[in-house]
Amino acid sequence: MGKLVAEQEGISFVWPRIYSIYGRGENEGTLMSYLVKTLKEGRVPEVSDCENMWNFMYIDDCVRALRILGENRNTEGIYNVASSDTRLLKDFVMETRNIINPKLNINFGAKKTNAKSTFWLEPNCEKIKNLGYEDSVIFCSGINNKIVDI
Repeated sequence: MGKLVAEQEGISFVWPRIYSIYGRGENEGTLMSYLVKTLKEGRVPEVSDCENMWNFMYIDDCVRALRILGENRNTEGIYNVASSDTRLLKDFVMETRNIINPKLNINFGAKKTNAKSTFWLEPNCEKIKNLGYEDSVIFCSGINNKIVDI
């Protein structure tokens, strides 16, 4: 519908597909909020098997990407807004654990994976990179920032 309205108004249509964002202001129900809080409290996180591909983008990078999309007059269509760091979710979980409390275990498989709601995120971000976007916050730095926020 947005594309139709844009065509009727004679303006470009830009649809940012925002993937998994973490950082300040993040919903407490997200995996990263749960992991950081649980590990900081010295408790063992219980998660799924985390064998799906994932992508986390720090909130500051997301804001910069959206600004680039909003300010560039040559944007048109769908843009994936995600980081260039895509890997197994388990790797992100382990890196978070290693930063916060490396002596704790992670209880992988404690939560069952729902095949209907489990995502496999491997976004192609070439289109937004062609507008000049580059990540500025690597995952471990974002987690260190998040530790302070919780």
